Amino acid sequence: MKDWDQMSEKEQLLQYISDEHKRAYGMRPRGDFYNNRTVEQLRVDLDELNAYANEQYEIEKAREVERLEEFEANLVKLMHCGAKSRMEALRWIVESSEDAQTDPSYFMYLNGFSEWTNDAAKYLLQDIITINRQLSKVA
Repeated sequence: MKDWDQMSEKEQLLQYISDEHKRAYGMRPRGDFYNNRTVEQLRVDLDELNAYANEQYEIEKAREVERLEEFEANLVKLMHCGAKSRMEALRWIVESSEDAQTDPSYFMYLNGFSEWTNDAAKYLLQDIITINRQLSKVA
């Protein structure tokens, strides 16, 4: 494998395109389509892939926010079903989920968002950790 500085501009562009293709579509490009392109064509391809990957990233981030809002709405529903507070509703969920107890970040991932989605998600993670600490003291 060559060092970056030893690669031609075309080889560097092909590497960038491979990375952007993976970011945009979740997999590296197959076949030799890009190998047969000129440097100028590769630059255009890279710009297009980068724009598409950025668009997909923004769409996914918006979906994560929606899923977090749905999760929070479910906490409100539990409050209508008898939970005295948001924390109690969240505690019910944590108590019923082994994933929430053993790996809160993975639990969030399973629900379609992460602690990096926004500040509300970071606070939710901290709330889950707090509940887990309380549960471990009781046990």
